[in-house]
Amino acid sequence: PAVPIVYMPEVLTVRYGLRIADLFLADGGIYNCEAFNDHGDAITSGHLIVTDPAGMKNVKCEEPEICFTKTPSPVIARLRGPATFCARLQGNSLSLSHTSFTWTVGGRTVSSTDHRCQVTTEGDCSVLHISEVCAGDAGPITCTARVCSPGVPPTTVSCDTHLGLDCAPGSPATLLRGPSDTTVMRGDRVLLKATYRGSPEPHVRWLKAGRELRTEGRVQIVSRDGVSCLTVSAITADDSGKYVVSVENIHGADCHFASVAVEGPPEPPAARPSVSRGPDCATVAWSSPAYDGGCVLTGYRVEMRTTDSQDWSVVADRCHSLSHVVRGLTPGQSYIFRVRAENIHGASDSSAESFPFTLDSADRREEELEAEQEGEEGTLMQVSLEPGEQFLQRYSVHEELGKGRYGVVHKVTDLRTQHTMAAKFVRCIKKQDREKVQEEIDIMNCLRHPKLLQLVAAFENPKDIVMIMEYISGGELFERVVADDFTLT
Repeated sequence: PAVPIVYMPEVLTVRYGLRIADLFLADGGIYNCEAFNDHGDAITSGHLIVTDPAGMKNVKCEEPEICFTKTPSPVIARLRGPATFCARLQGNSLSLSHTSFTWTVGGRTVSSTDHRCQVTTEGDCSVLHISEVCAGDAGPITCTARVCSPGVPPTTVSCDTHLGLDCAPGSPATLLRGPSDTTVMRGDRVLLKATYRGSPEPHVRWLKAGRELRTEGRVQIVSRDGVSCLTVSAITADDSGKYVVSVENIHGADCHFASVAVEGPPEPPAARPSVSRGPDCATVAWSSPAYDGGCVLTGYRVEMRTTDSQDWSVVADRCHSLSHVVRGLTPGQSYIFRVRAENIHGASDSSAESFPFTLDSADRREEELEAEQEGEEGTLMQVSLEPGEQFLQRYSVHEELGKGRYGVVHKVTDLRTQHTMAAKFVRCIKKQDREKVQEEIDIMNCLRHPKLLQLVAAFENPKDIVMIMEYISGGELFERVVADDFTLT
């Protein structure tokens, strides 16, 4: 039968009462009163004991079984919006029991490491909060409670609800025009522009090498009124590569990409030129630059001066090899050489100067030989594993350059020479892992050529091995090869 509810106003408070006429023994038990609004809910309980009018004997009803007094309500949420669910248990023995709650969302169990779904439990109440709802969350939401009481078998109860996505009228996110492939000079500014539409307003993201770009430093992103612009100022060789723009709303998603090629004069030839003597000449040899300026090198320029003069003269221009024979030198005179790389955009800065060279010297001075071996010849020595603690004593670690299945590569700086290098950190958990890295070191020790990446040093730590190599800037090789304006040499 319907139960009348009496409204009992008081000063500054509002109270509700429950009046039951003609009590029976079956009316005894636990009664709950629950109040809720948009900001939360509250619950209180009371135990009603019905006595027998004839014998005045207290007859207490059976304690109800453990069950949910509050089940989570269905929720319709927007994509990337929040959603919250709450469940509460009932049972007098809960205070003496251990209760654990488990939530499942879209058929998967919520774990403690899930950064989007957080479960908060306090006593007999458990709350599930989803910070960013995605399409895979839609569907049934289940809360399972397992109650373990002393001396009795565990009790498991569960309740279900539903999470739906807000399918308001609108249109899918679509890119009307994506960014175009661009070639920009080093140091300039590049602007990538995309136009889009969709309702509700799409969420726009720009990515490079799988990492999302944000407005900071040299990067600025502005998206409004159906237009998104990515601006990169003071562009460098490392900024070249593929850029992806994606738009998404609850009705759909779209993406487009463009390649950015960074060109300019090349970097100087790596290391210091070496000079070797012949019968009546000198042979100058050098290494190629770490970055060719984004286009094919047209040659090298070899310059020379005497030790008692500051005026440089060009002895070779548009040299297409990595060495040049200089003739006509004056016996007894000391010379210094340097080299510049050239492409269609101009010449690079000069390389480091060679050590002074004298044609008629029978033997090279010992200190020059040691310095030259320590400088440019240092990369040609056989590399062996060194103690790991020496790595941070000799190098400073900078940003991440790339990541693979077995390790990660960072840009590093040699603290003594200030040269930029690349450090590959390879995880070595098993003995076989270390053997494979040692095999790679042995192979790279055999690959000594100006056109091949050189291994400089290697350090051994308990959990990884660090391999120091030459740093090659200019972006990914694949992006260069597939570019329409790239010329294979």
